[in-house]
Formats: sequence, C-alpha cells, structure tokens
Amino acid sequence: MESNEEYDFILNEKVVRKNTNEVGIVIGILPDKQYLVFFSQKQQIVCAEQDLVRLTAKVDFIHPLEFLKNFLVFKLQKPLSNILYSYSMSKTNREAYQFKPAIKFLKNPKNRILIADEVGLGKTIEACIIYLELKARMQGDIPRVLIVCPAGLKEKWQSELLLRFEETFELLDTKKVMQFLEHYDSAHTTRLKGICSIETLRQEEIQVRINEVNPQFDLIVVDEAHHMRNPERLSFDLGQLLEDCADSYILMTATPVQLRSSDLFYLLNILDPGQFEDESVFRYQLEPNKHINKVIAELANTACDYDRICRTLDAFPANIKDNPYYQEARGLVYHAMHVSEIQDKRKSLVLATRSLYQLNPFALVFNRTRRKEVMQGALRRATVIDIKLSEIEKQIYHEALNFARLRLGTEFSLGIIQIERMIASSIGAYKEILENVKLDKRYARI
Repeated sequence: MESNEEYDFILNEKVVRKNTNEVGIVIGILPDKQYLVFFSQKQQIVCAEQDLVRLTAKVDFIHPLEFLKNFLVFKLQKPLSNILYSYSMSKTNREAYQFKPAIKFLKNPKNRILIADEVGLGKTIEACIIYLELKARMQGDIPRVLIVCPAGLKEKWQSELLLRFEETFELLDTKKVMQFLEHYDSAHTTRLKGICSIETLRQEEIQVRINEVNPQFDLIVVDEAHHMRNPERLSFDLGQLLEDCADSYILMTATPVQLRSSDLFYLLNILDPGQFEDESVFRYQLEPNKHINKVIAELANTACDYDRICRTLDAFPANIKDNPYYQEARGLVYHAMHVSEIQDKRKSLVLATRSLYQLNPFALVFNRTRRKEVMQGALRRATVIDIKLSEIEKQIYHEALNFARLRLGTEFSLGIIQIERMIASSIGAYKEILENVKLDKRYARI
C-alpha cells in the first residue's frame, strides 16, 4: 500500500460518490488508491479515488413547499425499496426468507445480486419474486427478460414460470437468438421473454454478434452461475458480456461459498465489475466476515454464551469497531445480557444480528440462506404407505430400473435411488423426463 500522504482522503473524512451523489465516510484506506466508504444508505462500498470528491460546506436553501413537491416527485419516480408491490402475484406459498434477496436487490443502486442459498430453499422462486417486483414497478410491462441456464434446466424454468407465476417464456435455440439480434432495435419495440442455455450463448459467433448489437435487457437471470467462475473460459466472457447488456442482473448458484474465495471473487466481478475489480481488495473485504459470521452463528444458539460473544466482538479489527453498526450490535448484545424479560432479550438479539449482517461489505450484493437458519424445529415423521401396483405399473417400474442399471452399470447407486424416487412420485412425470431428454428409444412407451 502507498503511504497515506499520497492519498487525497483520510480516515473519517466525509466524501461524495460522483455517480450517485451519495454522502459517505472513509472507514478504510486500501491499496491502489481505493477506499472503503460507509454510506448513509447502510452500505459499505470500495471506491476508487477518482470516483470520490470531498464534501464541501456549501448549502443551498429552498422553500419548504418546493422541497415537499420535489420530494414527492422523487418518491413517485423511485418506488420505496422496503415495500414489495408484487407480494401476492403468484400461486406459490412463499417463506419469509425468500423475500430477502428482493429487498437487497431493490436497495442495491445497480440492481444486482448473487443468490447463493443452499440447495432446496427456492432460489428459482426468489429470482421470480424479483422479476414480478420489477414488472409491478414498471406498470406491469417488462419488455425484455432473458433467463440463462444449463440446457437441462430450460424446460424446468419454463414450467415453473408458467405453473407458479402464469408467465409464458419462449425456449430459445441458436436460430432464435440470432433472429432476435437481427431484428433488435434500441427502442422497446423488440420484445423478448426467453430462456436460453449457457451452451448456446457461449458460442463464439453469438458472443461476437451480441457484442456488435449490444442489446439491452430489463432483466437477465443466470442459473447455475458457478459455471462462469473460470476467467479462462468462454462462459466467463459470456457472464461479463451479459452484465453489460443488463439493466438488472441476477446470478444464482448453491456452490460459491464451497469453492475457493477466488471463485467467489470472479462471480462478483461478473456481477459488478466496477465494485469488484481488484482481488487483493476483495480479500481484504472478505477477511472480517469470519468474525461476523462466528458471532451471528452464536447469537442463533438458544443457549448462547454472552461472555464468549462479547470476547469475539472485542476481538474485531479496529476498522470494524469504528462502524456504527458494530457499536449498535455491541450495545444490543450488552443489553440482552442484562435484561431478564425473555421477549425483550430476543428482540435485542434479533436487532443485533441484523446490525451484524449490515457490517458485511457484500450485504447488498450477496444473499446466502442456510437450511439450518430457516428450518429449525421442523418436525418430520416418516410413514410407510403400502401401495398395490397394477400390472402395467409394475412393468413400468421394473423396466425403468433395468434401464437405469444398464445405463449406470451397477445394481446400487444414487442414480438408481433417484429413478425409484421419480417413479414413486409420478410415473407421468418420469415419462415426460424420458421424452424430454430422449434417453433411449426403447423406453418411449413408458
């Protein structure tokens, strides 16, 4: 790092972000003339020196009525970020945690988010909630939306959108993508609600054509985005190319925190290259998270050790301790230690956890929900139900298992178990899967 004398700003100095006019405070000085800035909008962002200006003392005064009029116009033009206008616009029973990504997305000034929930928690539903929210805020008309996913998930996405949200999306192949690009114009007359595979879009000829046309989409969603984490591959180039075409951008994956931190960096670099352009700065930002996550995990314990929590909080790095959210969290934990009323204690711990989440520099661009955080206390009882199969059902069942054993070359494997589960769940659904993927013509009758 260069010496502080060579930097234009110092710690605790008030600055203004040029492109958004947000006022913030410098809370960290980073390599390459970059700063960690705490903004009043409850976010911490790494900013380059050229993107900041010093806050001046000049103040302009206007008449109160003029201020109220301007304030009203601003609110009408920019709907509230903490109110969802599409709450009931689906046939899905949604959980409270599934609205978290939408709230973060709306508070993010660039409308970008990486959804990294664990498997089975409904990332597809969370992305669709964001889509419906954007649609509601655009008076029910969102002209261009693109879903990008592995080829094997295209039909699943199309079905989910239609059955759960009554949204019709077209499946796109190479020919249809090229036709769209051929007829594209910058006005909203060229409309598209499409689902396309990563494999199709990463073709070099299509990437070249996208780069030439530069189509703009109101929303792009990329499922299984970890396929784009390698900067040496075409999929990574595709991720960057799509970011440049997207007014709003969502990446979805269940695996980034299980990979190396460099993999997570490259995903966030795709999502917001302006904020995540230096891996050394990213690692600096990532380091305090282990302290934050340790305390959050402890606070979630019903029999938490307050003394140990306070010792962990006291061991936080100095740059975190200067943050107002840290001070708020520390005070709430201290209050919970000394209050006897259970409801008051729980409220303090919830508020402390919320403040700690805000300390995370990635709070508005990254969402990670774990099963243990939302499924505690769930009681599951397994019950065996004997079902008598008809002769044709028995035939389908045994032929499907024989097919799986031949294909997998083993009597017992996870693949066999999955086949058994599919058939037990719905023979009709299993038939549809076979027809869609065209596994083997011998089983077309199933």
